Amino acid sequence: MMGNRLPLVRMGWRVLPLLEHLKVDEVDQIFKLSQNRIFEAGQDLMTEGCSAGSLFLVEEGSLEITRRRKKEVQPKPDDTLVGPGCSADELLHSNMSDRDIIVLLDAPAVVGEMEMLTQEPRMTSVTATNKVKAREVRYKSLEQLMALHVEIGYKVMTNIASVAANSVAQMNQQMINCNAALDLYATSSAGPASHCR
Repeated sequence: MMGNRLPLVRMGWRVLPLLEHLKVDEVDQIFKLSQNRIFEAGQDLMTEGCSAGSLFLVEEGSLEITRRRKKEVQPKPDDTLVGPGCSADELLHSNMSDRDIIVLLDAPAVVGEMEMLTQEPRMTSVTATNKVKAREVRYKSLEQLMALHVEIGYKVMTNIASVAANSVAQMNQQMINCNAALDLYATSSAGPASHCR
C-alpha cells in the first residue's frame, strides 16, 4: 500500500515550478486530470496563434520554443479544429519556416501555462526536438479542481505568477545584453577617427 506517496517516477515532478509547494496528494490530483501524450521529433505540442485549451507537463524529451517573424494568422473561433488547437485554414496560411528560436527546453518542463491566465491564443509554438513524453492537463479540468480545492488553486496560480515574473526578468536581461552588444558594435564600427579629437 502506497498511502500518501506517489510512485517514484512521479517524484521528479517536484522540480517543476508549476507544482512547487504542492503536497504529494495535491500533485496526484492534478495528475489524475492529465492524459499521457507522446510527440515525435518535429511535432508541435502547441502552435503560435492557435487557441489554447491545455498545458503540458513534459516528463521526457526536449522542446524548441519558437515565434514567427510575421504574424500572418488570426485564429477564428468558428473554424473546425484539426491540430493542437488550430484549424485547417490556420495551418494552411501560417508560414512556420519563418520562426525564430526563443529557447530550448529539456524535461522536466511545463509549457502552455501562461495562456491559462491570459485566455489568449498561443504566444509561441512548442515543437518536440526528439521524442517527448508529456501529460496534457486541460485548463477547464484544472480550473474545476482549483475551484473545489482553493489551497491547490492558490498554490498553482502563485506558481504561474512566479514563472511569469521570472520570464519577464529573463527577457529584460536579454534586452540589456542586446543593447550592450549594439552599443559595443556602434562604438567599434565608428572607427578610430571618432576617438581622436
